[in-house]
Formats: sequence, structure tokens, C-alpha cells
Amino acid sequence: TRTSNGKGVTIPSQIRYVHYFARYLTSTKEDTKEPVDLTARTKLVNIRFYTIPNFDLGGGCDPYFEISKYYEGKLETIYRSQKHHKVKKYKKGTGNVDIPCSIDLEGDIKFTFYDEDSVGKDDKMFWCWLNTGMAGENVRFEKLECDGAHKQNKKNFHKDFACEFTFKPSPKANAPRSDIKATNRQLRPSQERLTFYYARNSTAEVTRNVLAELGVPHYVVNVKVGKETSFPEFLELNPNGKVPVIIHNGVSVWESAAITMYLGEMYGTEKKLYPEPGVKRGGAMKWIVWASTCLAEAGR
Repeated sequence: TRTSNGKGVTIPSQIRYVHYFARYLTSTKEDTKEPVDLTARTKLVNIRFYTIPNFDLGGGCDPYFEISKYYEGKLETIYRSQKHHKVKKYKKGTGNVDIPCSIDLEGDIKFTFYDEDSVGKDDKMFWCWLNTGMAGENVRFEKLECDGAHKQNKKNFHKDFACEFTFKPSPKANAPRSDIKATNRQLRPSQERLTFYYARNSTAEVTRNVLAELGVPHYVVNVKVGKETSFPEFLELNPNGKVPVIIHNGVSVWESAAITMYLGEMYGTEKKLYPEPGVKRGGAMKWIVWASTCLAEAGR
């Protein structure tokens, strides 16, 4: 099938997904095979460049990468290697680049590789999409299979350039989706149900107990306070950079007292666990706020 411009599919990642689709159809038609799990969870442990791209003056590069994934139709960055590892400089030559990592991934993933510059804007070297269910343990993309390296920036890459991804089975392969989100540090909220951002030994414990008491279905994202709460992704949810936070129907609610009252109104009234609007609700709100200020302060 030709494309509207008559040139066919020419972008490497698009070609890859055409082959993915063919493999998936084959796996669903053969009775002897299990259909390919397109949302399979796996752990990325290393990325290797065979030969060094030349983006610096005089050759070589300072590589780092970002991982992106679609959420609610919008491509979101979920991992930046700069935040976890110091960017290393590689001089011009034919040696290899190894970027060790430990990242739980699932589904369709975009990798974008940059050259860090001390002056000016970082160079976008190349990018590629892959699916974790189709990846296997080792995936090697040759130069012509890497978006950007195949055409726009081809002069910056040696003819023998290749990018190899090494995966291992994720220990979270059978974990609930909330756990995989926490491990993967994907701070984007779930599309399906209430998302709860939690940290132990914090006022988020109050929200955890309220959710349990009301029996509210939810996903939990365990957050590292001080580190991940300063990420731009988290500050979009709570500009104060604190837990607890809940996302419900696309709305962010933070501060434990506000969350308790919100959950009470949404889920507790019908169950007779939160008063109807009126004098009794005013009394309940009074004690909720008191507990989150005076009582919480006394426990510090």
C-alpha cells in the first residue's frame, strides 16, 4: 500500500511498525503461538553506540537520552538520563559508547538521543520508536534504521554506526500497574481511575487510610520526596512539590485536608461516612483541618 505522496513508508520507525504489525497478525493467527503482548514489561539495562557520532567541534559527542510515551494522546517525557547519570564526553574515533541504565518500560516507547553542548542548544542526534513486546533481549538498529541518522544527520555518523538496546525480564513483570508506574518513575496520572501520589511517613498516610476506608479504586505512584517531587512532571501536578496529591477526572487535588473533604464528598456521603451538606458537614470539616494542622504539627 502506497502513501498519499506516492513514496511509500520511508521513515525507519514507521517501517519497523509495519513489520511489528505483520508479526502481531501472524502471532494471533497461529494456534501454536501466544499472541504478542504489546504491553509487555521489561527492564532496559544498557544502550550501546557502535562507533561515536560526531556532533562536537573536532568530532565526538556528549550523549544523553530521553524516553517518551503517549498519555491521553499527548507525547510525554517520562525519563531523562541527565537526571540520573553524569553526561560523559566521547572523543572522535571508532570506539563504542555504553550508557548503563535500569529502567522498567512497557508498550510503545520513543528514545531521543542528544549531544549536550556547554554553549548553545543541545543537538538532537537521532531518535527511534520500539515496542517492548516486540523487542526481545537485544535490539540492534543499524544507521539506516535510526530516524535522523538515516537522513537528516547522516554525515555525522560513521557508515558502521548502530544503536543496540539490551533488555532483561523485569522483576515487576507481573506487578500491578501502579507498581510498574512507581518503578518506571512515570509520574503521569492514570487515564482509567483515580491516581494517588504517595510517600511513606508523610501526611499522605492520611489519604491512604481515607482511600482504604472509602473503598475507592485507585492507582498508587510511590514518589521519592525531595527528588522526584522536584521534577517538572510532578510540579505540574502540585507546584508546592509535596505529597499527597490525587488526580481525579483530570483534576489535581493536593493538601491532605482538601483531599479528605473531596473524597468524603465524592464517595463518603452515600456510604454514610461523610455528612450531607449542612451543620454536621461543617463540624466534620473543622476536625479534618484541625487534624491536618495542629495534630500533624504535634507529631513532627
